[in-house]
Amino acid sequence: MKNQLQNMIKQLNQIQIMMITIIVKVEIYKQLNQDKHYTIQRNMKNQLQNLIKQLNQIQIMMITIIDKGQALQNLKKYEESIIEFDKAIELNPNDDDYYNCKG
Repeated sequence: MKNQLQNMIKQLNQIQIMMITIIVKVEIYKQLNQDKHYTIQRNMKNQLQNLIKQLNQIQIMMITIIDKGQALQNLKKYEESIIEFDKAIELNPNDDDYYNCKG
């Protein structure tokens, strides 16, 4: 009887060790996943910020092209102004204002 109890205690201790090991592994897995998700979110945020910067630069470039085209029109340099408006149309063919500026 004493031997049986000792064996059962050994088995329970082994089971306890296995359970602790599993719990630790689960916690490590959770932490790794949290870190992974945080990294993914941080990367997405950085990509979004870069995209916004690029869009702002494109918008500034478009305004500059249109302003240059209008300035050339005011100087009666029509052929040069058409070239600028064509650049704007090439970059954004869906904007009717560029066609109107071209005249």
